[in-house]
Amino acid sequence: MFLRSVKSLKISGGCSGALFRRIGSKSVRFNSTNASINPNVITPGESGKGNDNNNKNDGKKYSSNIPFYITALILGVATAQYLPISSIAKFLISEKLPKPNTPEAEEFKASLEKELEKLPIYKELCADPNYEPVRAWNYVDSNTLNQLITSGTLSTPGGFAIKPILFFNKSKKESVSIYHVGEKLCGYPFLVHGGILATILDEILKRTSTFSFGLDPLENYFPDKIKTKNIELQYKFPTVANSFLVVRCKDDGEKVDGRIETLDGKLLVKGSGTFEKRTGLFK
Repeated sequence: MFLRSVKSLKISGGCSGALFRRIGSKSVRFNSTNASINPNVITPGESGKGNDNNNKNDGKKYSSNIPFYITALILGVATAQYLPISSIAKFLISEKLPKPNTPEAEEFKASLEKELEKLPIYKELCADPNYEPVRAWNYVDSNTLNQLITSGTLSTPGGFAIKPILFFNKSKKESVSIYHVGEKLCGYPFLVHGGILATILDEILKRTSTFSFGLDPLENYFPDKIKTKNIELQYKFPTVANSFLVVRCKDDGEKVDGRIETLDGKLLVKGSGTFEKRTGLFK
């Protein structure tokens, strides 16, 4: 056992060589030693107090991290609800994209086409005689999109590698589109640029609005024939790149409502717009 301070020592019976320390009404004997006494040594009681203080500090540290852990848990659960694990895994393990206009690029596109043809929603719409399909780029305002994509041409691996497919139900004035968004369309890591989503939804809403103007959305539609008067978008959840998305639109006569969803129906972006038919070249 050690002493708290040299000043607290009291020498008694000098020839015995024993040291005594007065603690309250009791005297505790210590055998004499040649070792020097360090007045800065902490007694066990004080050591316990120090540990208590450290534990309190550690407790405060862990307590301050609790909101962070809770937030991370909530975000993780929410992400799992909206983002298919297959899409996240595919993005994380994706290999280096092939260069455009190469045999490897054609193989890449062919593999995406096979994935598209295996999708349940694709098979369902192809089998429904009420829906007529079209594969074309002309529903997209390419000039606007190219301003948002620094990597250049749209129809390359990592962009819109394959043409979107649009299905139109003329009797219900509805459209359902399926398209693949690549990793070159990201605004933030893993996430599709909001401007890309806004432009595509605007163009599909615009094309669906042709039902109200007596135009055939399959045969005689061009973006310059319809003018967007107003469009409102609500981003409900981030859209992961390198995945297939579904766009559903319906023309109710006064406006066109649309939504971008994951393959299993989770809402990502919601919007509605009003449009008018152009009567002249610059109107």
